[in-house]
Amino acid sequence: MSWDSLIGSSRDVLTLAALVGAVWSSIVFVRKISEDREATRVARLKKWRKATVQKVLHQSVEYMTAEQITAWLKSSSFDADFDIKKSELNEEEVRLLLIEMISDNVLIQIFGDLYGIKQFQRDITVQPMVDGILANRAFRAAFGAVSNHDGTYDDKRLWEELGASSGLEKSDFILAISELASRNLASKNDSGMWTIQMAQKKIANHA
Repeated sequence: MSWDSLIGSSRDVLTLAALVGAVWSSIVFVRKISEDREATRVARLKKWRKATVQKVLHQSVEYMTAEQITAWLKSSSFDADFDIKKSELNEEEVRLLLIEMISDNVLIQIFGDLYGIKQFQRDITVQPMVDGILANRAFRAAFGAVSNHDGTYDDKRLWEELGASSGLEKSDFILAISELASRNLASKNDSGMWTIQMAQKKIANHA
């Protein structure tokens, strides 16, 4: 091999090495960007999950199970402005999150699998009290509707118009408005419509 050939080969090797180095640097750079983006996404996910769990439990008048919290997180994830992997919102991951938030004194766990916001002197008798208040409000709203529109409301229509804002399950709502009859304030006619007049007639007949 001549000296010129040797020099040419050396230059080719150096050029190839430079190209390989440039390509590798590009790969490392792209990988670093990808890793940084993933780290940022994960950090946002952790903050979002904690904030969302705190929000749903704060808004709920009842303690919630891990399964319920998981379902709520999944439904809320569609509104998040970053990607969330399905595996990051499974029940196992949520349970680990709940354990962490309990350790941070943000949440409390009662009766095995019920979770709520940690508050000073939170009493488990609060829930029945809240239910009673909601039932009384539903009863008063129903009485107002029946009084203003005598004979036009049945249970179904009262639920459709007042149920969503009552904060009660349908069965509890129906039970609450049944107090209209128990207190002789209204009764149902043959068509199942609540009427004040029917109740007054029954009271008069028993007088």
